[in-house]
Amino acid sequence: MLKFKNPQETDLKKVMVYGMDGSGKSTFAANYCKQHNLNPVVIDVDDTNRTFLFSQGRVLDINMRTDKATFSNVKTTVEEIKDSEFDTIIIDGVTSLLELLVSDKGGIAKYGDRATRFQKILRALLDSKKHLIFIGQIDMEVIFTEDFQSPKQVIKVNSLVNEKYLCLVDEKGNYTYELKKMRTVEPAPMEQEPEEIYQPKVEKIPEPEVQPKKSEPQTEFKTAGEIGEPNPADDPVPPVKSQAIMIMEMLQDEGLKVTKHSMKLKAVKLAKEVGLPEDNKRALLDYISKHCPEELS
Repeated sequence: MLKFKNPQETDLKKVMVYGMDGSGKSTFAANYCKQHNLNPVVIDVDDTNRTFLFSQGRVLDINMRTDKATFSNVKTTVEEIKDSEFDTIIIDGVTSLLELLVSDKGGIAKYGDRATRFQKILRALLDSKKHLIFIGQIDMEVIFTEDFQSPKQVIKVNSLVNEKYLCLVDEKGNYTYELKKMRTVEPAPMEQEPEEIYQPKVEKIPEPEVQPKKSEPQTEFKTAGEIGEPNPADDPVPPVKSQAIMIMEMLQDEGLKVTKHSMKLKAVKLAKEVGLPEDNKRALLDYISKHCPEELS
C-alpha cells in the first residue's frame, strides 16, 4: 500500500549557517533558535561554542578523540536526543566532523569510511524528527571548477537544507548575514469548483503597434509603365535606380557584401513580399545587371 507524507505535520526546519572563522555563526544560530522559539541542544565538534546556549548548559560533552569514537558517540547521542525534550539539534562544526570521521586506513579507503559514517549520522539526524541546524566554515559553499569540486557530503548538506545563511563581518566589525536560500512549503489551494481552477480567464490583450523595420523598403514600387527603361536625360534619378539604391543600403545595414548577385537576391525577396508584378521585377533585375553596384555612388 502506498504511504504518503502527512502535509499536516509540522514542517521541520533544516538550516545551514556558514562563513569565515569569527563571523558569528554560532551566535547567529543561537539567536535563530530564540527568535523561532526552538529548544536546541548543541553537538559542538570544534569546542568553540561559547554562546548563551553554553551558559544554559545546552552544549553536549562528547568523546571525539578518535575517528571510531567520533562516529559511534555522535550517532548514539543523536539517537538519544530523539526521545528527549529538545526539539532542535545544532551540529556546530560540520567540516570538522567530516575530518574526524576519516579513518586510519590507507589510500582512498579512509575517505570511503568518512562518506559511509557521515551518511549514517545524517540518516540518524533526519530520523530524529527534530529541527536541524548545520554550522560550518566558508568551505561549506558548494564549488564546481575544473580544479576543485566540493565533497559529496558538503553537497548533500546543501541540498537537503531549506534555509542557508552566510555570516559576514564588515570592515567596521559589524556582524551581518546574507540569506542564500529559502525553500518553503506551498499552501494547498482553496477548495473551488473544477472550472474555477482549470478554466483560465481570457482577457483581450491589445495587439502591439508594429513599427516598420529600418531595413524594410519605404518606397512604393511603381508599375511597369511608370518605371520603363532608365533614361538619365529624361529623369536623372529614375524610380528603378532609387529602388536599387534602397536595396544596396539595406544590404549595407545588414552587414552584407553588395554585389550584383546579392542585390538580385534581395530584389527577388522584396518583390515577393510586396507583391511586385512580374514585369516590374524583371525591369529592376535588368537595371541591377547593367548598372549595379558600380554606378550607385
